Amino acid sequence: AVTPTIEAKIQKGFLSSDRVWTCYRRNYIAVSVSFRLNPWIANGRLYLNQGGSRWPEQIQSMAMSLSAAVDGVSKKSIELIQCTPKRSQLPMKKKLLSPTPPGKSHNDHTYGIGSFHTTTAMAGPRLPLQTEVGQPYQYTFERIQFESATANNGKRWARQQHYHLVVELWANVQNLQEPRWVKIATRSSPPVVVIGRSPCYFPKEGPRIAGAQSPDFPPDTCPSLQSAELERSIRYITMTHQSPSSEQGETMSLLAPESLKRKKGNWNYVAS
Repeated sequence: AVTPTIEAKIQKGFLSSDRVWTCYRRNYIAVSVSFRLNPWIANGRLYLNQGGSRWPEQIQSMAMSLSAAVDGVSKKSIELIQCTPKRSQLPMKKKLLSPTPPGKSHNDHTYGIGSFHTTTAMAGPRLPLQTEVGQPYQYTFERIQFESATANNGKRWARQQHYHLVVELWANVQNLQEPRWVKIATRSSPPVVVIGRSPCYFPKEGPRIAGAQSPDFPPDTCPSLQSAELERSIRYITMTHQSPSSEQGETMSLLAPESLKRKKGNWNYVAS
């Protein structure tokens, strides 16, 4: 089966307080994202089959997005704000990305939009609307803020509210002028707390040393990630590819949500 795998890392903005990942609402966070397709399809077309009466539709482009939701059954959406260097606000948009080529790894540090791209030596799947040379395969959502803090922070008589950061993978099966995006996979962070109080809420740090960098969180303290899930409204999705020398596409089924939930992964946190 051709299976999409989302990779994501929070580059900065969080620290562990009382074994809970916590951030200050006004601080910037950065999340780097990428995805893989297994097996790798070189110079092949990708098709999305949602079942029912629809014919398989060719995937024209693929993109990733970042959002947030309340922990729990409701999964209420939480607004994220992206700021420019001059602190003006931008709308959160999907970012066109190519799948990560074999042999390339998800970088451990913050990088710019054009830092990672496919090369002519490693041809990827055919995405008609992503023909730009040097199409990036990794991206960092930078200068992100939560619009609101979690409820009941520090209150003993009320249940603490938590948020999740959610990375989503999308496939466009229409054209550039009127794209039709279908969500094919999601990945969520562990529960996090967002405080609206002063950063003095955090534990005090030791003496600062000139030129010293903040250490990374030890790997054994990184929280585990919930398994990647397919969008629930699309129970079974089939992705197919067609090689240039073949007239019929080879069908590759994606797993149903119940199967994906049994998989485990890690969402790594890196201190700024």
